Amino acid sequence: MKPLVKWPGGKGKLLPELTARMPATYGRYFEPFAGGAALFFHLQPDGAVIGDANADLIDTYRAVADHPEEVISQLAEPFTPERYYEIRAAFNAHTGPRAAQFLYLNRCCFNGLWRVNRHGEFNTPCGKYKAPFAGMPERIRATAQALAGCTVHAGDYRDTVDSARSGDFVYMDPPYDGTWCGYTADGFSSDAQAELARTVDLLVSRGVTVMLSNSDTPRVRVLYAKWRIDTVRCKRSINCDGGGRGEVNEVIVMAGYEPAVLP
Repeated sequence: MKPLVKWPGGKGKLLPELTARMPATYGRYFEPFAGGAALFFHLQPDGAVIGDANADLIDTYRAVADHPEEVISQLAEPFTPERYYEIRAAFNAHTGPRAAQFLYLNRCCFNGLWRVNRHGEFNTPCGKYKAPFAGMPERIRATAQALAGCTVHAGDYRDTVDSARSGDFVYMDPPYDGTWCGYTADGFSSDAQAELARTVDLLVSRGVTVMLSNSDTPRVRVLYAKWRIDTVRCKRSINCDGGGRGEVNEVIVMAGYEPAVLP
């Protein structure tokens, strides 16, 4: 199934590369940088744990999981630029049905770009769409089914994976090294990249297998030099450097295991 939301850096186009590099077997599935959670929704694993630092995104997943029909009824809005900016203002003022507002803004904002300022206010302008909500009721219901029985966590990725144990599998899709990050007010620094690599090592020491996506940069290759690193090509449309748009090299790191199947 397709993800519920559009999200910068979404992994829909990389699904064949990712699924080919997963461990052959694993216990519980964890995805602590969920975003659009393309791999999770593709796999639909039972009892998974997903999380994200963007609390509004996670609150939307929770609302959809618990009250899909209510969210559908609240989303029944016409799309016009005037209505878009009214909903954006209400969302930033924390008034109204927040999950439905989040989905409205996500479907109608420019280029699917979820961007907040340092105060946590969503500020992406309106895009141009003819039917942004086509198929949304069915997608919301399918999302609710996929999330049934799963744990959905808002906050730091380290808390999301804290309960991972030997035999479990963690897929990490952090904000990419050297690229724009405006999904949350805090961003993701080079020090955060280094801390993430230490977390991967800690998880592997506990018997957890970890797959990680990131930019193909010297820093990333140094941080994960002890693990298997495969280079893949993927088309990207959002980057702080215009030269980084289009088809670019990315890496898939496999820590603590060797994939059973490769493309």
